[in-house]
Amino acid sequence: MPKSYDAEALKAQAVAARTYAMTKLGAHTGSGYQLCDTTACQVYKGYSNEADATTAAVDATAGEVACYNGSPIEAVFSASTGGYTESSENVWNTAVPYLRAVSEPGEYGDNSWTKTLTLDELTALLQAKGENIGTAKDIVITKLSTGGRVQALQIVGTSGTKTLTKEAIRTYFSSACGTLPSKMFTINGKGGTVTGGTSTSAKGGLLSAVARQGIVAKTEGALSYLNGKKLSVDVDAAQPAQNTDSGAYAVYNVSISTVANGKFVFSGSGSGHGVGLSQKGAQGMAQMGYDYKEILCHYYTGITIEG
Repeated sequence: MPKSYDAEALKAQAVAARTYAMTKLGAHTGSGYQLCDTTACQVYKGYSNEADATTAAVDATAGEVACYNGSPIEAVFSASTGGYTESSENVWNTAVPYLRAVSEPGEYGDNSWTKTLTLDELTALLQAKGENIGTAKDIVITKLSTGGRVQALQIVGTSGTKTLTKEAIRTYFSSACGTLPSKMFTINGKGGTVTGGTSTSAKGGLLSAVARQGIVAKTEGALSYLNGKKLSVDVDAAQPAQNTDSGAYAVYNVSISTVANGKFVFSGSGSGHGVGLSQKGAQGMAQMGYDYKEILCHYYTGITIEG
């Protein structure tokens, strides 16, 4: 997290990093040490890269860790979640009770991105990977979650299909157009929040709009009320504020053809797996006046701060 971020965001990161490191103790016991300084455990660039602001955040939260049912949590985090975080089982294998998808009040900065892939490039990629599905014809989005994150897509060829889920959605196209920064994207404008049927599309659409359109989110009472309950949103000065249920997270089966003019333009927001703390989201909340404990309790469901 940049040292220029607000003190409360830096404190939240300090507690998350300390807690995550605690859950990794013993990872390298066989090599004679506890932790490494890479992303496998916890990145550390040495004393010369420390800063007064980050040291102050570490000191201000000394001994504090995030716990669930009395035990330190695996406090994963990413740079930006793009307006809606991700549930753990949609990235890895296990549903973790404190790593639940939640909407964000708003993230700091512009976290949008764009990647372009042509049908010819996709066909070449399929051939290079040994996929026996013929010439690429389309990419069809088949699962979307509340907030707009793609949970499954299908590459359609002239003689078969290839289905991508979880982190493969981000990494599969890396050799052609680069790894997709996040799973929060549309393709040629297709995707986004779920519409039609009996889905809770209005809820998902409104929540994602909070981050994407810069709408001001106001909590009704304590921040804990936001997590899984009510969010008051000022949509327009001429319209009354609307309420929506931020606990309405779900994954929907869809079938959305995305090909247009022989190419696929991925337009997204966020960076990383999207689970747990968003660093830019923490900065956004700090700028809104939330303290580090409120930030942590928003991103990690049902936790307490101990120590």
